[in-house]
Formats: sequence, structure tokens, C-alpha cells
Amino acid sequence: MTALQFVLTGIGLFLSTYMIFVLIFWAKANQKSLPKVLQWVIMGLGGIGFIGDVVFNIIFATVIWLELPDFKGAHFYYMPTLTERMRDTIKAGKPGYRMTLSIFICKYMLEPWDFGHCNLARYLDD
Repeated sequence: MTALQFVLTGIGLFLSTYMIFVLIFWAKANQKSLPKVLQWVIMGLGGIGFIGDVVFNIIFATVIWLELPDFKGAHFYYMPTLTERMRDTIKAGKPGYRMTLSIFICKYMLEPWDFGHCNLARYLDD
């Protein structure tokens, strides 16, 4: 796999996982107006999105963060997802590009759809 293919695959995996994330939270917000079959299909996509999130975290985020994921985590139910990696980065409070990238993704891409997803209010003062 060439570097360009690797980068494009990572971008595609990130965007597809993000679109599934948005779709799930849209479906939760509009739950009463959606047919049950559509709700089940969308929630089934959540499993695919979770797998995509874990794969992105293990392979592509390792390259972006320049560190291996921490599978032991801070609690016993640790999930090897990108959100957990970003929560750990924000909680550590070390300034740098990892912290900036984590805050950006959490604040502008995740928190608008699911407030409290990254627990930004707990770790940041702004």
C-alpha cells in the first residue's frame, strides 16, 4: 500500500465512521417519527461504525498521534475507540498537537451531536 492509499483509506474510514455517528444521533433525536425497521437498520450500522472506530484508532490514529493506543485505560470497561484516546489525551493535559487535535475533534465534530461525549467540560475550563 502506498502512502497516498494509506492516507486516503484513513480519511475514508474516519469520514464514514463519523457519518454513521451523526446518523445514529440523528435517529435518536427523531426516534418517534422514524419507522421501527429504519431505527433497527440505523442501530445495526452502529456496530459497523464501532468496528470502524476501533480499526481507525488502532491503525490510523496511531500514525497521527505517533503513539500506540493504551488498551488498559483508566477504567475496567475501556473501549479501544478514538473517543477514549482523545479523552485520555485531554485528561493528561499535556500541551501539543495531540491535545489541540483532540479538543478540535471533540468540540466541533462530536459534542454538537452528543453533548458530553468527550467530557470536555470536566477537563477544560473554557
